Formats: sequence, C-alpha cells, structure tokens
Amino acid sequence: MLTIREPFWKKNAFGISEYEIIHNDTILVECSYSTLDGTRPYPHKYMMSSKKAAGYETMMVKGVKLHIIPINEFEVVYNA
Repeated sequence: MLTIREPFWKKNAFGISEYEIIHNDTILVECSYSTLDGTRPYPHKYMMSSKKAAGYETMMVKGVKLHIIPINEFEVVYNA
C-alpha cells in the first residue's frame, strides 16, 4: 500500500509514481494528511488498477515521473 503525505490540492489528485504503476497490478493508496485539528480530509483507502492508472497525465516532480490521478477516479475501499 502506498501512503501519500499530501495530495495535489489544485488538481484534487494523488501523484502515483510510474515505478509503482509498472510493478503492481493494483494500486492501493491512503493519504496520511491531516488538518491542525486532526481531521483527515481523505480518510479512506483508495484502489485502482495499474492499467487504468497508466492512462492519466504525467508530471516530473523532483526527478520522479508521477501520474496525476483525480481522487474521485479511485474506488473507495473502506475507512482507515
């Protein structure tokens, strides 16, 4: 399972590395970001097939190729 520290707020998306997409059949993600009062805006675990994830736009961030995937495109698995 991947843990995302913070989403791309302007795009309301998670950045998933090309490496993770190539080396896994399914992407399982959780976001550890929490507000000052301890609330987690994205408290669920999210799932998507790697095949589907590979089709999203990419961006280079600190030398890592990320697929920028809107959070609402993921399937919610369960509460964290």
